[in-house]
Amino acid sequence: MRFHIGQRVEKYTGDYTGPGIVLGVAFLDHGIVRYVVGHRLEGGTGQLLHLYSEANLREYPDPAIAAAIDNDLYHGSAGTDPLKRLK
Repeated sequence: MRFHIGQRVEKYTGDYTGPGIVLGVAFLDHGIVRYVVGHRLEGGTGQLLHLYSEANLREYPDPAIAAAIDNDLYHGSAGTDPLKRLK
């Protein structure tokens, strides 16, 4: 697998794009992998979860942007870090 849980990613293909964080991995038939990515909607609360193939995602290489994504997803109106509940 290319991405891991907790990794900051960008959905960069198609009609809509934006930052998110990998919250889970789904394994479908025939070895197909989908990533569960959480996104925050501006002005909204909580996270929107979406399933993506690896081809729709890329790593967020800029540490400053990655930190901003973490802050927005985990400390904004979305609440506490859901990954802490996994530890």
